[in-house]
Amino acid sequence: MPITKIGKNSYRFQCQINKKRFSKTFHFYYETKTEIEKLFFEWKIKCEKGEYYNTKYTFEEFAEIWIKNYVKPQYSPVVLKNYECNLKNWIYPEIGHYKLEQINSLILDNFIRKLKSSYTKFETRKNHPLSNSTIEQIYKITRTILHLAYTKGVIESNPCDRVKLELKRNIDENKLHFWDVEDYKKVLECLEKDGSLKAFVIEFALKTGLRRSEMFALTWEDVDFGNNSISVNKSRQKVNGVMTVLPCKNASSIRTISICESLTHKLKILRLISRTTFIFEKIDYDNVTAWYRRFVKKNNIPYIRFHDLRHTHASLLLYKGIDIKTISERLGHSNIGTTMNVYTHVMKQLDIKASQAIEEI
Repeated sequence: MPITKIGKNSYRFQCQINKKRFSKTFHFYYETKTEIEKLFFEWKIKCEKGEYYNTKYTFEEFAEIWIKNYVKPQYSPVVLKNYECNLKNWIYPEIGHYKLEQINSLILDNFIRKLKSSYTKFETRKNHPLSNSTIEQIYKITRTILHLAYTKGVIESNPCDRVKLELKRNIDENKLHFWDVEDYKKVLECLEKDGSLKAFVIEFALKTGLRRSEMFALTWEDVDFGNNSISVNKSRQKVNGVMTVLPCKNASSIRTISICESLTHKLKILRLISRTTFIFEKIDYDNVTAWYRRFVKKNNIPYIRFHDLRHTHASLLLYKGIDIKTISERLGHSNIGTTMNVYTHVMKQLDIKASQAIEEI
């Protein structure tokens, strides 16, 4: 029988397609016999189209389907590697062995509690608790996989809908770190004294706001010396230890921005002595960040991450009165809302500055 009543409100649907049997139990509370038969035929069509998955998959088995069919075709190798590492290091050991239909909010609550008391696996940061952002990323991957299982009819609901992260926030956790004008001037003076190619990378990041992967993807063909501008049209970073050219982060990341004359002048000089395709090809992608850390320590400069050079660029432009839309386009953000959310703290300080300015008038 294709439809078998097995309990007060439970029905077993069964069908055979190309000698392959499909079976699933559904729970109905108010549906009529006609409605149940309609739902059966809708389920059968899904089976025929290959849109219905085996309900006996473990979380790990279904996650591998997600990786193969959804992540690999859509995302860069860097994102893929990040997802696979989080699955292997954190998710599979805790819930990978569970069948999808067994996973409930209690199991997920216990999983999150363990994450909150776990420590990073990075050799350079041993004994450091997992950051809130890492826990959020792990949870997001878990939720995405379970949501796919739900939309494909493998599970009846997503247990993540009944789970709350409730992470404790440190006061400075969401605070953006960047150099102020005085720090910026000191850094430029120290970079000028150093005069190395690595120092030029730091200066370039500060004066353009480009992501590190975007800078290392720049070729000489991307530079318009006549108009003092550069074209950002790709990214380049290490994938399995090999520098690899990849698409930009998103469509809005493809852009042309103006650069100051001091950068154009130094690029012209570098062009005369460089025989490489990529402007910064002679510099190791990872080594430059290690050099940067030594540089700020040596010159007694407040430490901020390499990526915070980008934040410094945007924050100083805001302080100089450049409108938020121009800055958003310059950074390659997908929309102006992203820029405003990231630089909320600067906007608040500018609001205070505006009230002081009107008082002075």
